[in-house]
Amino acid sequence: MTDSSLPSQINIGQGARGIIGQTVIGATIVEQQLLITPEAIELNPFQARSPYKALKRFDVDDSEYFFGRYQLTRELQATLETCNLILVLGASGSGKSSVVRAKLIPEFLAAGSHRHDFVFTPQDDPFRSLYESLIGRDKVGPDKNYCFSEFQAQFVLEGKPKGKPDMLANVVSQLKDKGTEWLIFIDQFEELFTRCTNLEQRKNFIKSITQIAESADRSVKIVLAMRADFLGEFSPYPQFGKLVQRQIHLVNEMPADELELAIKGPAAKHGVCFEPGLAKEIIADVQGQAGSLPLMQYTLDRLWDYEVSLDKLADRTLNTQNYQALGKVRGALEQHVNEIYGAFSTVEQQATKRIFLSLVKVFTTEGVEKRVSQSVVRSQLQGEAVQETIDRLINENLLVSSSKNLSQAALPMKNGNALEQQATIEIAHEILLTSWTKLQEWIEEAQATLLVKSRLVEDMGRWHEQKQTNQELLKSSVLAKVLELKEKHLFELQSVPLSAEEEAYIDASQKFQKQELNRARRVALGASIGAVLMAGAALFSVYQVRQSQRQRVEQLAATAQALAANQPVNAAVNAIAAKGLSQSVFVRFPDYPAFNFVQGSLLDVNWNNREQNQLQGHEAGVMSVAFSSDGERIVSGSSDKTMRLWDAKTGASIGQPFKGHEDGISSVAFSPDGRRIVSGSSDKTVRLWDAKTGASIGQPFKGHEKGVSSVAFSPDGERIVSGGEDNTVRLWDTKTGAQIGQPFKGHGIVMSVAFSPDGRRIVSGGWDNTVRLWDAKTGAQIGQPFKGHESNNMFGLVDQGLNKSTISGR
Repeated sequence: MTDSSLPSQINIGQGARGIIGQTVIGATIVEQQLLITPEAIELNPFQARSPYKALKRFDVDDSEYFFGRYQLTRELQATLETCNLILVLGASGSGKSSVVRAKLIPEFLAAGSHRHDFVFTPQDDPFRSLYESLIGRDKVGPDKNYCFSEFQAQFVLEGKPKGKPDMLANVVSQLKDKGTEWLIFIDQFEELFTRCTNLEQRKNFIKSITQIAESADRSVKIVLAMRADFLGEFSPYPQFGKLVQRQIHLVNEMPADELELAIKGPAAKHGVCFEPGLAKEIIADVQGQAGSLPLMQYTLDRLWDYEVSLDKLADRTLNTQNYQALGKVRGALEQHVNEIYGAFSTVEQQATKRIFLSLVKVFTTEGVEKRVSQSVVRSQLQGEAVQETIDRLINENLLVSSSKNLSQAALPMKNGNALEQQATIEIAHEILLTSWTKLQEWIEEAQATLLVKSRLVEDMGRWHEQKQTNQELLKSSVLAKVLELKEKHLFELQSVPLSAEEEAYIDASQKFQKQELNRARRVALGASIGAVLMAGAALFSVYQVRQSQRQRVEQLAATAQALAANQPVNAAVNAIAAKGLSQSVFVRFPDYPAFNFVQGSLLDVNWNNREQNQLQGHEAGVMSVAFSSDGERIVSGSSDKTMRLWDAKTGASIGQPFKGHEDGISSVAFSPDGRRIVSGSSDKTVRLWDAKTGASIGQPFKGHEKGVSSVAFSPDGERIVSGGEDNTVRLWDTKTGAQIGQPFKGHGIVMSVAFSPDGRRIVSGGWDNTVRLWDAKTGAQIGQPFKGHESNNMFGLVDQGLNKSTISGR
């Protein structure tokens, strides 16, 4: 029930005012509406400059162009009155940074000149980032002149590289004047886990925040903004997590009325309105789409510039036809980026790929692959074409650079050495990682290499922080993988070349490994020489014992051969005993004539007692097997690229191998009626076969972008489900080979799939340690992933030379 309606006015700017109607239930605002009248808009003079941010973030000095998020802002303001630690949590592109920068901070500062703000992101060194914020580097907004000298803030850099767990408290006690209030905003807090490789520094920074949060001083407020998918990173810091949990504010989807305000408000400030129905169409395109707000800003900016270029926006109206021509919200960004990329020369396109891949970090945490943008020192990207392309991408607002904020002056002197800051570049907004198809394709293609490169960079960072101690060098399997990629030139071929610093780190790791191996060999050699000397001294004393042992071996071997035909178990016991004793130091000498006799007895026993049901024929490892529904046949798929059919009773091979796949066959299955066989292969295809003739039925089913790891028939035999290394589950029509609907997405690499007995659901198991249930008709995921598995490791054959061409019925 509505208790009251409280109309109020909001200043749109330039003398124009709009009316907000707030429908209130109790004390909770549940609805907001803005009426921007044509009369109000006409009061504003026309400005040709776009009022929209494109991919640039809203900042403290953009508050007049930031519309919406009124209710969330009020919640944050109310919390700040009683708490001094807030976590603003949301998906990438949800606007969490913008609401704090352009809404919360300006309103906090507006309360009086005694209030001040400091804004920074952790980057690779949170304490240095804090220092740079204190001295006013990059500071904007009405409070931009409130900062400290480099001399005053110098103590923040003391004790590096690990920092101090009470640093924020020291900053407050040494720099904050009595009677002032501070709001410290740490944006993109996930960078503490994705960029800061020094674990002790990370721990001390979190302790420093915790100390402020637990204090009774309410004059210092700390606001954190973080991507929601990194919340699990708080697990190693339970005290901090408990404090944060009390004040988590989720940035949810913006309601339609606030979206309308965000769309119309900036244009109204510049004296421009929207064609009737256009704003509602944009709202419909935005709602329900993850990360859509930066795409909306980009599209509106493109629409504005396009109409200005056409007729200087003479009618002062943004129209629907041009909006649709630009690709609407979901297509405008990709369409424009493709136009820019398409206009580049081949050399510039190659440079673009290298630049973007160097700015992407791929890593796995808790079994889930994550992709984030990262900054890179520009000078690390060598080549004239690369540097020129960087400039063009910055001019197109696809990259951002720190160079515009850098002065020629070096950072403070420390131990007599100038700490020079170098210009960095990064992707303008992470939305490009999910909205530019070509970039997604590049990342998929180089995924394995990017994972290794990210691990390499993290380890190298710790190596430098620990003053290049051997403990932080690459070891064993990690080093082997890096060297393998180097040998195959995959870093260069996949446009993620190694820097000179990374090459030096790899060389140091390789050198240390060789030193350790040589040291181990010397130790082993010394031990061997000692053992030989001791053995030589003992030879004479054991000569008589050896003679009696020889007689015992001959007796055991003879008994084994005698029992081999009729008593295989007893024969095996005697043969194994003879074999073991013959290998002892007492009897195994080259001049011992009975040794061959012992070997022969063991072979005789093994032959008579061998498995009688091995199915031999494949020339390489068998990857998958399946029974027919009547249990009379077995089908096997092998890494030798063939399938074979076997008689389950006799073990005899039925017909010729099924050939057609271009790579190893990872999964096979019979149809319910036993007439067909389906196979999935590392060649990215699914194939259907006639189980009687071995002939391929129709064309291969194509769609997976990587190898197919699992296949299964539906109970009625009319559909096939497949799971792949491209992180998708796909459904196929067995008659036409056509893919049914869209791929089912949610997993990491999909390892196994199966239909429910009624064919209505599909279950899949993934490399991300989860089991997921899907609606076989719609492809929608049913419920939450089933979690509980703690490892995604798979165990294979230790020695693939053992029985590599057989499958066993035992």
